[in-house]
Amino acid sequence: MRIVTNKEEYFYDIYQQIHPFLPNEEIKLAENEDDVHKYEIVHNLEIEKNTVTNFITILEYNIDLEKPKKIRQSTFCRQDKLVTLVNKYIKRTVKLAFYVALSEYLKVSQPWGALTGVKPTKIALEYFNHNNNLDLTKQSLIEDYYVSPSKSQLLVNVIRNQLPIIINENDVDLYINIPFCTTRCSYCTFISCEIAKAKNYIEPYVESLIEEINFVKELIKSKKYTVKNVYVGGGTPTSLSAEQLDRILKTIDFKTIQEFTVEAGRPDTIDKDKLDVLYNNKVNRISINPQTFNEKSLKAIGRAHTSQDIIKAYILAKNYPFIINMDLIVGLPYDTNLFALSLDKTISLNPDNITIHTLSYKVKSVMTKNNEYCTNDEIKQIQNNVELAQQKLQNNGYEPYYIYRQKNMIGNLENVGFCKNNKKCQFNINSMEDFSNIIACGANGVSKRIYPKENRIERIDNVKDIITYIEKIDEMKERKLKLFND
Repeated sequence: MRIVTNKEEYFYDIYQQIHPFLPNEEIKLAENEDDVHKYEIVHNLEIEKNTVTNFITILEYNIDLEKPKKIRQSTFCRQDKLVTLVNKYIKRTVKLAFYVALSEYLKVSQPWGALTGVKPTKIALEYFNHNNNLDLTKQSLIEDYYVSPSKSQLLVNVIRNQLPIIINENDVDLYINIPFCTTRCSYCTFISCEIAKAKNYIEPYVESLIEEINFVKELIKSKKYTVKNVYVGGGTPTSLSAEQLDRILKTIDFKTIQEFTVEAGRPDTIDKDKLDVLYNNKVNRISINPQTFNEKSLKAIGRAHTSQDIIKAYILAKNYPFIINMDLIVGLPYDTNLFALSLDKTISLNPDNITIHTLSYKVKSVMTKNNEYCTNDEIKQIQNNVELAQQKLQNNGYEPYYIYRQKNMIGNLENVGFCKNNKKCQFNINSMEDFSNIIACGANGVSKRIYPKENRIERIDNVKDIITYIEKIDEMKERKLKLFND
């Protein structure tokens, strides 16, 4: 598909609206209007004062959409801030215009309506901060953004479970990245390496990581930050030896830590020695991630364990006082018609947290390269499975507390974290909603500093490559100093 537009700077915004309707189409800018043929789009954007008008032509269908009413000035900003939000206003209006045009022309609605982006709570919170009413927030999402009633309710439930929202510039969360796994899953594009192939770099990486953590400890002390949440992710941190893991965790010895999480996602990396290391270093949250209990699906995605291994690892971990999360992925190969069995098995184990992910076709994953896409019938079933999971979890005492979306998710859906007995992961909330500064150590770690009064965030990342990280560890330290040194 090719698009002609007089405002090429909004091409990505246009792309975001078209892709959910036509997920298998390659969408590009056309050079001119003569280059447009069937199922292709002409777009003209006219901007005059505070009114934005979109003219969209789709085949013989025309829509002249003028929507100043859809994003009300009073909803999101004071008069003196209007000028700074003009571009946001235009982007949103462009997206709304395309959503309405495509939805009416194709006779299809999307569960998230015109909402795009990783963090759908951002718009919902803008409404809530203005009206302080969750019912009005839900209704505004439905009326202004065409979000379905079920997704609007999901959003307000997430917001309810995040309250009270506390943003403190003096708090900092610490993220530690350990980019090693036992195998690479076919859907994965994380910057991680199969540990058997990286054995020559594991020890140098551990030493570099400890060096960076020690530097960060001094930085935090000098700036008088308070560390409340620590999250050790990857990869799979427990793919390291117990001794290596112990050395890293012993370095993280802040007295103020309230939540200390380590991903132990692969059951084939969990044993008593490693669980002892986690417990002795005051880790209080871990994840054991089945993804599915379907043996055929586990094999297809490249997991090196069985469903029975998942249960054994979980039973072993229950001997410790850890809060445990378990992940499931909706949309895996050979699993669509059997997903409910994995869901029921997970609920029967009664973990404190269950996270429901929807499969995303990441561009560089093995699955995407092999064109392992779902059929339209499978997509409908996957949408039903996501709804089933959310309903069953809430019926069993789990509440949604954080949500995010990714590019190229099947069915234009979402990932949602659920918890029981208010055992939510504060790091996940802070990370998704930008409620806290984050200092990230390790390859591909992304640090961010929040400025709540200015509604501004600055980010700085470490290099992605493991070898480059080891070689440039001094530069990684300097990057953090630059971000937090004022």
